[in-house]
Amino acid sequence: MTDIKHPADTEFALAFDQAHLAASQVVHYGIEINPRVMETCASPPTVLSEWLVTSDHINDTGSIDEGVVATVTDNTLSTLGVAIRSAGKNMSMAVTELSAHTVRPIEPGTVVEMLCTLDSDPFITQPHATTVFRNKRDRACIYAVVFAAATKTGIANRPRAKSQPKL
Repeated sequence: MTDIKHPADTEFALAFDQAHLAASQVVHYGIEINPRVMETCASPPTVLSEWLVTSDHINDTGSIDEGVVATVTDNTLSTLGVAIRSAGKNMSMAVTELSAHTVRPIEPGTVVEMLCTLDSDPFITQPHATTVFRNKRDRACIYAVVFAAATKTGIANRPRAKSQPKL
């Protein structure tokens, strides 16, 4: 279970842990990266996790592969969306756009800290997130940044109309 720093975040942390456990049992998009969740926060929805970078995660230029950071961000945002819904927020979203930028070379064996923050203000029609991949020991050392946009699907917790067919 994640470390809880704010008692008000207990319900959200439990919801995130359940969603993360379910998501971790599936290999997303063919890569097996399962970041260890260190902290969660309900407001703003935030996840701090870490993972060990291997040579498989590094591209020919020596940086973390953009596809890897985009996939890890997408998986984290999907889990965040489930946790938000499970914690009682009537919001459902789908990630529609990812922009990954690697900014510095990295060595295999480096522990990367991933900070993913979602701006899910109810008045914003397009939620967006920023994920920063940084060195766990030197947080000023940033390896990659991913910007993501999502679309509210508007179907969370809404009963299906009687005339609406099952899919």
